[in-house]
Amino acid sequence: MKPACWGLLLLGLVLAWSDVQAQPSCRRVLSNRKGVAKADIVVSTTAVTVADANTARCSLLIYNSSTFDMRCSDLTNDGAPTATTGVVVPAGQGRGFELEGQGQWQCIRTGTSDAAANVAEGLP
Repeated sequence: MKPACWGLLLLGLVLAWSDVQAQPSCRRVLSNRKGVAKADIVVSTTAVTVADANTARCSLLIYNSSTFDMRCSDLTNDGAPTATTGVVVPAGQGRGFELEGQGQWQCIRTGTSDAAANVAEGLP
């Protein structure tokens, strides 16, 4: 390989390494910050904020700990969820987000009974 090629390869590796280093690293988890006494967040007929906007957040998990489905959306980018719009979070399942989870997230129930959101936020 010619010396110029080695130089380009080395430059590419340095740039790739610096890009990896620039991404935040989750080191701690906070749960249910919007819940009363950090309990599950009741999700009813009106959209409720389950996570405030936080540009320091590097991951977000919204888990539906109830037996009823709910829908969630990033209020800043998609607007408030409705019973028919937003990401479905089925009963007993969760949805995880990385940096796209930095917005203000709201959830709403989709059926006739309340759901319960359990939220974990990864922070540096």
